[in-house]
Amino acid sequence: MPNVIQQYVSGPADLFVGTGADGALECLGFSEDDVRLEPGFPIRPVRTSMSGEATYDNQYMGLTVRCSIRLNLYDEEVLVKLMTVLGQGSAGSIPANSIGTLLRQEGKAPRLLVRSRYGAGQPGAAAHPTMDRMIPCFNFPAAHLVGQMACNIGTNVRMWQAAFEAIPLWNPIDGSAVVWNFDTAGIPTYGFLQNGQVVNSA
Repeated sequence: MPNVIQQYVSGPADLFVGTGADGALECLGFSEDDVRLEPGFPIRPVRTSMSGEATYDNQYMGLTVRCSIRLNLYDEEVLVKLMTVLGQGSAGSIPANSIGTLLRQEGKAPRLLVRSRYGAGQPGAAAHPTMDRMIPCFNFPAAHLVGQMACNIGTNVRMWQAAFEAIPLWNPIDGSAVVWNFDTAGIPTYGFLQNGQVVNSA
């Protein structure tokens, strides 16, 4: 059978972060149409005396990913956990002796999982059978906030904007690394308010 090309609609995105006990995923929030993934492929030019200013070759230097989000619905308690950055102290403070912390090595970069609700095996998949080959999620084993967070404060519904950067998990033996995969393990249910009542998600 030949491969099939088509259009894909991811559906609303659920965002989970590993801020729970022992790194368990907690639901950070929900974004209707404002999650942007930006994989980067750093390439370094290689020059030699013989090639002069011309590039002799290009050298692959790994993989980076940035994920920017805007949260329509969110759990503010989980958000505040993320805003402590290092998982200690309080939001808005710099803990004592924290400058210079190695985020991956010292376990300060929690897991981040972005789930497409219409992806294969996910809650909205049954209503969208033509999407059954779509990637269900992007799972980043280690990620951290980067740059500025922003929100509006006023009489409009408050929405938060934030960006994460994924850190490669390196194998020092062979130099391989995992930046992201499609692992959906550990996704919890969560509650949302509807008519003043808490309803559990699928």
